[in-house]
Order: sequence, then C-alpha cells, then structure tokens
Amino acid sequence: MNVIIVSQLSTRTPPLTYGKGEKMNWNLARSLVNLGHNVILIAGSAQALQGGESVSTGNLTTRVERENFLESPSIKQKLLNADVIIDCSEYKTVAEWAYKNKKKCVSWFTNGNIWLYPRPPYNFVAVSKTQRLLALYNSAGYDGPLFPPATSNTYRLNINEAEFVYPEVDVEALPFVKDPEDYFLWFGRIHPNRGLLTAIDIALENRIKLKVAGILPSSNIQGYLDHCKERTASNSLIEYVSLPNADTYPSENEKAKQDLMSHAKGLILPLGLETGYLEPFSITLIEALAHGVPVFVPPYGFPREVIEHTKDGFLAPSKAHFVHFIENFDSFEVDRNRCHEKALKFKLGTSVHKFVQLLDEVIGGKEW
Repeated sequence: MNVIIVSQLSTRTPPLTYGKGEKMNWNLARSLVNLGHNVILIAGSAQALQGGESVSTGNLTTRVERENFLESPSIKQKLLNADVIIDCSEYKTVAEWAYKNKKKCVSWFTNGNIWLYPRPPYNFVAVSKTQRLLALYNSAGYDGPLFPPATSNTYRLNINEAEFVYPEVDVEALPFVKDPEDYFLWFGRIHPNRGLLTAIDIALENRIKLKVAGILPSSNIQGYLDHCKERTASNSLIEYVSLPNADTYPSENEKAKQDLMSHAKGLILPLGLETGYLEPFSITLIEALAHGVPVFVPPYGFPREVIEHTKDGFLAPSKAHFVHFIENFDSFEVDRNRCHEKALKFKLGTSVHKFVQLLDEVIGGKEW
C-alpha cells in the first residue's frame, strides 16, 4: 500500500522534545513501514527540518515543505500517486483537496481540534473514544464550553459510523524504574488546560516535593507561568527543572526527561480542572505509566479510558480528591509493574493493524 501522511503544518515531525500529534503521526508512519507499506510523511514549515531537508528510514520519507505545499507540482503528483492519504494537518485542507481530486483519504485528528472535523466523505478517525464522542456532540450542534458554536453547514456524524484508533507510543524505549525517589512530578505543555497552577496548590497543601518541567508553547502563556511562579516564590517544595535545549541537545533532553519522569513517585496531571478542557489523548500519561509511574488525573476524557482507580493511578474529580489520594498514597497498593503493563497496550505495532483495516476499507470504496 502506498500511503501519504500529512502531519501538522507548523511544527517539527518527529518532535525533538515534547510533542503530541507530531509524535503520533511519526509513530503511525514507523509502524506502517514496519508492516511493509510504502509511506511518505509530509510535514510543513521550514522550522521542522531546516532547509527542506529530507530524512529517510527504510521506505519512509519525511518531506518538509512550505505551508502552501499543495501548490507544489511534485507534491501534488505524490498525492495523486498514493493509494490513500491520511490527513493529520490542522485545517484539513488536504482532505478537501483529496475529495475534489477523487483521492481516497481519511482524517485522523491527532491535533485535537475536533471542531475542525471534516465534512463528508472525509472519513473522520478519532484518537480515542472521548474524541469520537466530542465530535459527535459537536456534529449534533452542541454549543457547550468545549466547542465554538456549530455552523449551519455542520455535518451530522452518526455514532455507528465514527471510527477511532488509539495512537501508538514507543513505550518499550522508556526505562522502567521500580524504586522511585521522594518527589512528585508535573510535566507537559505549560497551559491552563494542563492544570499546573492546580498541581502547585495540591503540592503545597500536601506539603510534598513537586518538580515541574515542560515547555511554554507560546508567549501569551507567559503570564500564566509567571503567576504560577509567584505562587511558589521562596517555597522549597516546588522545583522548576530546566531540561537541556532540545534543538541543540536532543538526546540529552530526552535522557533528562526520562530520568526525571521515571524516578517520580507519581505524575500529578489535573487536566481540565482549571478550564473544563477534555483531553482526547495524553502521550505524557502513557509515557509515565511506561516508566512505572502512577498518574493522578481527573476522571474525564481519555484518562478515564485508561486509568484503573487505585491500581495504576487515581481518578480525582476535584482538587480536594487529589489532595486526599496523595495524602493517603502510601496506603494504596499501587503496583508500578502494573502501570508498566498498562502502557504496553499502546506500544508500537498494536493499533496499526486496525488502521490498515480502515485504509483497506477506504481504498475499497467505504465512506463514513
């Protein structure tokens, strides 16, 4: 099968450091290649691989093009030659192009922006049951806090037609640590959706050591980070950890991240408690489990699909519940080996077979 995957147009694929959709797209491409399929992975922006550099792994090629790459005759020819296209770009322009040019295409929403779901017959594929449900609510015209208002030309998805495929995570490359050190961790993109301020409040109330590490996705979040640091000024319980620069020292950055995460007693991740955001898929959560680290997380969105309460993590619906479970953490029999085993369900090569089945159905003429 000749497959083209179009990744996000504004960030590097594969990511040098913390990455979500970019990493999901890269792992899908790797797994398809391992099954013997021919894959071209297209990522936009010169920021990704400087100067339009190409990287090949087996029969996988990563091409970096400008954001208007659909104007490139060579790229259009590659798209026309493909058996099927997987559009993971931000605004689904590729899916629209494929429909107009009668090319087989699916839209896999690894960037999380479900309100940009495609119109038929673009074959929407979600990354989790949660994201599929959110798309269904959105398509039904639900105008809640999670979505912008539905428009008059909104396509009504049918719950029996919507598909989902869990992304794969390279969990077998992550070291398992049985004996943790005496600190908890918050890690991720610094944003109110990720609940850093809430995690700090939880740590202060429990008087536990909390290490904080992550990236600032944009300058307009700087005020939020400043507020978090003001809350913890002169408090030795909270430590902000600076990882090596990923652009300059990618391998050192990854090793430092793995060491930091794998030795934590637990990952405190109050996703959505500050904003009402529902996480469609969390690579950070799966990576923590792979290291053997139990995760404290609200019982909403994707975490509810994965975490078994008090067995490999804790489902805490409020800040008070977070405080309670952390205060009594040592009384629960959380098994770090069990955490690791849970993460292996998402390892490379697990869900790609379902994706191949969907692609075969699309090539055969199925639309949903």
